[in-house]
Amino acid sequence: MRWSLLAVRAGIAVISTFVVAMVILSIMPLASGGLEVEVPDSDDGGDGIEPSYQDGVITVSIPLDISNGGFFAIQDLRLHMTVGKDGRTIVESSSVPTTIAAGADQRVILTMTIDLSRMSQEDWERLVFESADLERNITVEAGYALGLASASLRIAGEMEWEPLVGDFQVNTDAAQFCQEGPDINIRVPFSFQASSMIQGSTVEVNATLSNATSELSCSDMSITLPEGRYQGMLSFIIDGTTAQELMANPGQQLTVGLDMTFAGMTLHREYQIYWGGISG
Repeated sequence: MRWSLLAVRAGIAVISTFVVAMVILSIMPLASGGLEVEVPDSDDGGDGIEPSYQDGVITVSIPLDISNGGFFAIQDLRLHMTVGKDGRTIVESSSVPTTIAAGADQRVILTMTIDLSRMSQEDWERLVFESADLERNITVEAGYALGLASASLRIAGEMEWEPLVGDFQVNTDAAQFCQEGPDINIRVPFSFQASSMIQGSTVEVNATLSNATSELSCSDMSITLPEGRYQGMLSFIIDGTTAQELMANPGQQLTVGLDMTFAGMTLHREYQIYWGGISG
C-alpha cells in the first residue's frame, strides 16, 4: 500500500503536534508552580539533622522538600546551593541526580562540607566568631518528557548562622590590680559561649600586656571547651624593674592583646586598661 505525499505530511504533522504537546505539558509544572522546592523550618523538621564538627571540618545537612505536581516524571533533577555574604560565595554544594515521579513528593538531603583550614581569614572569622544572616541560593535543574525538555529554577533566601565561639567578652572594667611582694599581678576576666558542636575541642589563648613603650607580661592557656559558657581569667605577672617602673608611673593606658587560635587560624583583638596605680 502506498501512502500519498499529503498523507505522509499529515502524519508528520500529527506526530510533530504530539511532540510539541508533550513538551508543552512537560514544562507546565514550572510555568504553573507544579515544581516546588522548600527548605523546611524547625516546625517541619528542618532542624532534624544537626551540624557536626570534626578535625576542622563542619558538615551541615540541609533537607529540601521537592514536589512534582506535573504530569510527567522529573528526570535527572540536580540541586546546587551556594552560601555567601555580600555577594561573595563562602561555600557551595551539589546533589546527586535523582528522579521524582509525577505527582510525588520527595525529600532530598543536600550536604555542605566546610573545611575551615581552606577559608580566608575573613570568612573564617565570620563562621567561627560571628552570627550572621547568610545569603542562600538554590539552583534546581531538571529534565522532563524523556529529555525533550529541561528547565531550571533559582530560589534565593537567607540562612541564619550561629557562631562556633560567640559572645566573646573581655571585662577590662573589672580588672584586678594586686601587689604580691615586689611583683604586680593584673587579672582580667574574660568569657565566651561555645557551640555544643565543638564541645571538647581545644582553643589556645595567648595574651600580652603592654604599655606605649614595651611588652610588660604575657598570659597563655589551653582551653578544652565545656558545654555552655566558659569563664576564665587572664593573669599578667609583672616583676622586677618593670613592676617598679609601672608603680612609679600611674595614669597610663595599658593594652591587652589577645590571640585565640582555633582550627589552625588565629583571631586577634585588643582591649584597653587604665592603670591608675595600686592604692594602699
